[in-house]
Amino acid sequence: MKSRKSCAAFTSLVLFCVISAFAAPVVTVTSAVQESKTNSVKVVYTLSEPAVVTFDVRTNNVSIAEDQVWSVSGDINRKLAAGTHEFVWFPHTGWPDGVSSADCRIALVPWALDNPPDYMVVKLGLSSNVTFYASAGAVPFGIASEASRRHQMVFRRIRAAGVRWRMGTDGDTTGREIPHYVTLTNDYYIGVYPVTCEQHNMFLTPYSNAALVGPKPDNQQSYETLRGVTSGHNWPTDGHAVASDSVIGTLRIHAGLDGLDLPTEAEWEFACRAGNSGSWCCGNDVSLLPLYAWYSYRYGRNAGMPPVGLLRPNAFGLYDMHGTGFEWCLDWYSEGVAYCTAGAEVTAPTGPNTGSGRVIRGGSYAHDECYASSACRYQNGQSPGSPYTTLIYRLCCPVNMRTAEDGAGTGGTPVAALASVTDFAPAAKSSVCVESLGTAQYPLDFLSIFDIAKDGLDFDSREPKGAFLMIR
Repeated sequence: MKSRKSCAAFTSLVLFCVISAFAAPVVTVTSAVQESKTNSVKVVYTLSEPAVVTFDVRTNNVSIAEDQVWSVSGDINRKLAAGTHEFVWFPHTGWPDGVSSADCRIALVPWALDNPPDYMVVKLGLSSNVTFYASAGAVPFGIASEASRRHQMVFRRIRAAGVRWRMGTDGDTTGREIPHYVTLTNDYYIGVYPVTCEQHNMFLTPYSNAALVGPKPDNQQSYETLRGVTSGHNWPTDGHAVASDSVIGTLRIHAGLDGLDLPTEAEWEFACRAGNSGSWCCGNDVSLLPLYAWYSYRYGRNAGMPPVGLLRPNAFGLYDMHGTGFEWCLDWYSEGVAYCTAGAEVTAPTGPNTGSGRVIRGGSYAHDECYASSACRYQNGQSPGSPYTTLIYRLCCPVNMRTAEDGAGTGGTPVAALASVTDFAPAAKSSVCVESLGTAQYPLDFLSIFDIAKDGLDFDSREPKGAFLMIR
């Protein structure tokens, strides 16, 4: 087995901390050392209060390619308590030799829990494994990868708090798409993709049907299997309460994210429009729609559910918001004055307290382009307890990660820290038991999906690319 090629020497690695513009926490680097054989860099730091901490590597004050910082292990890119933490970065094999160590820096960025980074990733291979990233390029394996459509769920932060926007369609005569103004009160995370069958199979009993695998949307769920039966789990009366044995309840427990749920239809439409007031995210030109949507004109009514992520995303980086499948929303369906009044001003709408059907949005591969419009409102033709082959779902989550045990935060002006790293003797390598969990359909050159890279990992003992690895 070939070992990793030599990476740039970090004989005098300088670390500094960058403070997020809105963040209150302070991070202080206490040490950083490099193992000579693997060139892995171990960083120890302290955090003044609970926060999310991300990092970046720079040379000549310019960030290196983001995919070269994917391979990390330990307390980084996640929500952390106050205190001392450490992580290890394994430089990419493509990291160039000959870079002056004086020009290499690692930037640590502390994010307040009510103002976390733009991307959140739920890594389905292990429980309670939620990580955060400041940019799309920093997401391990990339957002458009097979990993992000099969084995991890990527969420994008939607900056909606305080934004006044128009929901609905001009000239509506049906009472279904009445134009009115909406202001949402909070930012939120929403899935970059609808949940796929493969993702479902990672945290629930896998489907026995061989067709329900891979990156096709999971179209086997009713509203009630997703959230639980109405009693005790009735939105909006019972808020975000869901049954613990429901799909969303199970994922909440698996991921350690209590706030996971379906989006309200206002949250869904705001995310779908991505700032565009036209019929679709691409405006009013229907000739552009096939670039973004699977619908009957493009795909044919009987072709079946397409995989996610094959077309262009909208301006927020969300895929398959138009067409593919109708997406469940939280709200009970209503029309006319029971829904709203034309020109009304509404803040954070949650829909009526009762109804006969739940809202579904976005159209499907078997429906025409009018159903795929950003404003089109529809209800499932059957009860909320009935699934249907064109019904899929996309998950949503509050941005605020602060809990009662985290406290209110200190506020104030964060203080940056600066530290240097001196040479050190090579450390003995730890013994590692490697277990193959199956062959991937994409190269796993980095280990961050399962956070398995530990101090002193013997790269010579790694299995070939294309295998899942886990340290026991």
